[in-house]
Amino acid sequence: MSILEEVLRLEPVVSVLKRRTACAMTVESDAGAMAIPANTLLEIDVGAANRDAAAAGACPHQLDPDRIRPAKGSASLMSFGDGPHRCPGAAVALHEAAIFLGHLLRVPGIRLERRPTLTMNPVSTGYELRDAVIVAA
Repeated sequence: MSILEEVLRLEPVVSVLKRRTACAMTVESDAGAMAIPANTLLEIDVGAANRDAAAAGACPHQLDPDRIRPAKGSASLMSFGDGPHRCPGAAVALHEAAIFLGHLLRVPGIRLERRPTLTMNPVSTGYELRDAVIVAA
């Protein structure tokens, strides 16, 4: 499970989350304070947030299933959203993937016969892998 969460941290399925501000706010950054008016549409770069050393810990660009993170938050960080917008099916999705991969990788002689086609989904701003063919000898 920790490997799956770490892979999703580095390669989130949805790369951008869009949210509107409920009220005016000020955000501090390296460039200084930035005032954001109420009802502003913000785009959150999930991958960049997940690779922020303050959230992910040391060496945030490396795959490390034993990564030690701050106590607050999930291991996959923003890959399933956060707060009231966190995906309610996150735990189910992770368990489904773990079960599927556990069974798939135990198939003798399994190999990739045709590489998948990589496309970007304009709605989710995430990538999709299609048309892969996996066979067993």
